[in-house]
Amino acid sequence: MAEGRTQVSLRMETETEGAAEAVGDKLGVLGRQVEGDLKRFRDYIAELGTAEGAYRGRIDPMNPN
Repeated sequence: MAEGRTQVSLRMETETEGAAEAVGDKLGVLGRQVEGDLKRFRDYIAELGTAEGAYRGRIDPMNPN
């Protein structure tokens, strides 16, 4: 990554409940929704122009403590 850039990765596992969710899963509805949400988040952060909040570290999913 270049200086001043941030990479966000998402890994998500889901279990469908019912026929409607199963059909939506087969059609990729959730994936498109998540991708859209991440793009909107990216655009929101880019519009801020400056960092907000206090945490500036890395979260290791294998060691959450």
